[in-house]
Amino acid sequence: MKHSSSINWRQVGFMTLADLRRTLRGGSGLFFLLVIILVGWILLAIVTNPLDRLIVEEGSQSLTAASPAVITQQIAVFFGPVIAWWIDAPSQFSESVVHLISARPAVMSLFLIMFAGFVPFTSCLVGCDQMAADLANRHARVILLRTGRLELMLSRFFGVVLFSAIVSLILVLFVAAFIGTRLPGFDPILLLLWGLQGWMALVVISLPYLALTTWLSLVVRTSGMVFILSLLFTTALIVVTKVLGGYFELSWLEKLSPWGWKYGLFHPNAGTLLTSLSVLLLFALVFLAAARYRLVRRDC
Repeated sequence: MKHSSSINWRQVGFMTLADLRRTLRGGSGLFFLLVIILVGWILLAIVTNPLDRLIVEEGSQSLTAASPAVITQQIAVFFGPVIAWWIDAPSQFSESVVHLISARPAVMSLFLIMFAGFVPFTSCLVGCDQMAADLANRHARVILLRTGRLELMLSRFFGVVLFSAIVSLILVLFVAAFIGTRLPGFDPILLLLWGLQGWMALVVISLPYLALTTWLSLVVRTSGMVFILSLLFTTALIVVTKVLGGYFELSWLEKLSPWGWKYGLFHPNAGTLLTSLSVLLLFALVFLAAARYRLVRRDC
């Protein structure tokens, strides 16, 4: 088995693409794609069905016939307080909420921030099958005859990152096409550009949670246990920081988890966006460092 502190990035790249092809061809990849499309479809229904009823009540024939200005107004009135609560904004009139509703395609903004809340949990699902099974059945010993431990760990991590990014890109393009078809008044170019920017934010939000599953896959022996533990850890961290932060009125407490930084990636202020980006990447690096520490000391 190879033990080296240096990393062969070319080999990491080759192995990442091989892992990506294996996932795309396997049943787990198709299952995750179907789960994400189902979640996206449900979120779209949550957004469009109430809007349809509200716009009909306002006198328009249907949501399809309504102008973007009318749709944006209804989103501001009906969903504004919900968005403010969802992203922890002071009120529905705060800069971040107004930016999402007025300065960007409101329907796409609403979908993106809602789906961002599900990314930690979908990341636990897609990232659970990295190394645990190979370590349990000793298949990792065969792989490590041809490569190093760090190369194996990084290739598996980057493989799930790429796969997750591809699936979320498919979802965002599907949503953009749906909105553009159902609501033809929105500028399709602006819709697509905002969707792609939101997609990049979704990828960054997923990184700490995928890195968490990388670490846990080196601690337990089955993919199922990785999924359960990562889900419990993620949920507990979110609930504890939010509950304690609210109870003791310590707003900074929520910032101790990646959850507290995700909506900064949608903020109009560049400083807030870059700070959130840096902190989320730092969380991912911390989990990867923990995974590396575990990997180099365990018997594969």
